[in-house]
Order: sequence, then structure tokens, then C-alpha cells
Amino acid sequence: MAGVISGGPLILFSWGARRVRLVTSGLVQYFNPTLQFLSAVFIMGEAVTRWHALTLAMIWVALALYSAAAWSAERPRRAGSSAATVGSTVN
Repeated sequence: MAGVISGGPLILFSWGARRVRLVTSGLVQYFNPTLQFLSAVFIMGEAVTRWHALTLAMIWVALALYSAAAWSAERPRRAGSSAATVGSTVN
């Protein structure tokens, strides 16, 4: 049963990961440490130290940097594709 219990979620993840953009999959991976942190604090009653808070802040700063880089890389591509679309409809 251990193989089914551990393999099932991995199979479902690979099935889902093929259906979303890579950027979306990367962003979702940032939620895991946050959800673990929140579960530990609110469900398990773990104490929050300064290091825990610092680590969570670092994770979210990394998420913000990653999102900003992905967004800035996506903007020129979208602008180019919308300009091509507008140009083709005018002619």
C-alpha cells in the first residue's frame, strides 16, 4: 500500500502539471512551504520563532521576484502578439 499511497499523488501531479503552463506550476510550488508553515502553526500548535518568520518572508520575496521576472518577460511577448493580431485585422 505504501507504493500506492506515495505514487498516487505523484501520478496526479504529473497529470496536472502537463495541463498548466510551467510558470503556473512553478508558482504553485511556492505555496507548499507556506501551507506547511500555516498547518504547523495553526493545526499542530507549533511555536513561531524569528527564524521561521524570516524564512517564510524569504520564500515570499523569492516568489515576488520570480513573478515579477515572469511578468516582465511575458509583457513584450503579449505586446508583440497583440500588435501582430491588430496588424492582420487591419489589412
